[in-house]
Amino acid sequence: MTRRRAALAAVAAVLGAVVLALAVPNRGIDGGPLRMSAAAEGVIPPPIVASGSVARRRLERAADSAARELIGSGDRSWVSWDASDGLWDKTYPRKSTSFPLPMWWQSALAMRALVRYATAIRSRNPAYRSLLASVYRLDISRPGTLQPYNFENRFMDDTAWWALAWVDAARYELGIGHDRAAGRRYLALAELDASYIAQQPKTCGGQGIEFERGYTPSTITNEEFVSLAAELAQVHSPHGAAPDPALHRRWLSAALGVLGWLRRAGLVNLSDGTTRATMSGYCTPAGGPMTYTEGEMADGLTQLGLATGQRFYLQAATRFLHWLLVPSHDMLAGDVLQEPCEAGPRACVDRSGNITVFKGIVVDALADWTLAAHAPTYGAVVAAQARAILAHAGATGGPGVCATPSACVLSMYWAQRPSGGRRLVSPTPGSQTAGLSALTDALAIGGLDRPAATAAREPSR
Repeated sequence: MTRRRAALAAVAAVLGAVVLALAVPNRGIDGGPLRMSAAAEGVIPPPIVASGSVARRRLERAADSAARELIGSGDRSWVSWDASDGLWDKTYPRKSTSFPLPMWWQSALAMRALVRYATAIRSRNPAYRSLLASVYRLDISRPGTLQPYNFENRFMDDTAWWALAWVDAARYELGIGHDRAAGRRYLALAELDASYIAQQPKTCGGQGIEFERGYTPSTITNEEFVSLAAELAQVHSPHGAAPDPALHRRWLSAALGVLGWLRRAGLVNLSDGTTRATMSGYCTPAGGPMTYTEGEMADGLTQLGLATGQRFYLQAATRFLHWLLVPSHDMLAGDVLQEPCEAGPRACVDRSGNITVFKGIVVDALADWTLAAHAPTYGAVVAAQARAILAHAGATGGPGVCATPSACVLSMYWAQRPSGGRRLVSPTPGSQTAGLSALTDALAIGGLDRPAATAAREPSR
């Protein structure tokens, strides 16, 4: 039997035992009373108390440090939250990168990463809830900007990332924070944004969501909407945080409708787990798979599996995840995710700043599938990403990396620390977000104690 056939057989064997259920994140230890800090408007959480095995304790400490640095530890880091406007939008020296940073939509993913972290450790620490309230208050209305109201703009993918972040914030407050007023406020905002996206003019067959008003649809925008609508359907399911049969049906129908369009348009192939990047001006598929289009499609299918209770969607999701983990597809270095340009002579410096956050989307998809399926298929892969970040991605490097927030500024380079004097992409809110996501995901699924060698073998044996 070839390695590829053996890999597919192994995946199929695991999927035979899949049981759909909403997963409860692992519990962690919250850090006691909040220590206020003027540097970040009083939202810096205190350190958590690590527990368990040595590997687990190191992971807990690293995730805690990465989260506190993303909020803002007072060291004026470029990756930290800006309390003056509620975003991650500090001005970068031009010499640090070849592109302007950061992007508005990456603030949505940064906030979402912090919510996922607080959810994974089941923290009710006021620091995280204060940050959510501040982002909402400062940015719900920004007249005269490109995002004037309700976290909406002319780019539907940007708006969808914010909607996904607010769904997670709503579920966190309704399920863990126990602030139902805040939870319902955030949920209403997410649904408002989802409706705004759904009501935009459609092109290329009448159901494809445009990347930007007046342009053809992109794959990622439609994948995000599948994930968003499926998550809203879960919230409104009989056992969800805000049961509502009519809304459950509405959002589930919307998710399935867009997924159907993606398939008919040729942008996703559920049989081989591949995506195309976008629609051309002639409404024909263009471009090939990207890390985040593969990852987000897998996550959308996982969310549909949870919303419908149908195993088919989890089985389809594995094809996209497995495609990412085939070494010949250039999105893996050893057992660690990488953007294809990382191994090139320019080390991604000449690429868009969007890519700094893409790998975090992939690891989130791997972890979400693992928690939904209650299967170990990708557990060692998620653990391998966390190990690689601790070994290579710390901007300061050396022993003790991530022992404190200031020592846990994370770069986009996970697979290895680039050498040879090459110019590199400096750490950004995107790279910090992706790194925190991977650390959180390993924490949530409890896989860091698995042998490192297993991570390299498991997806392809």
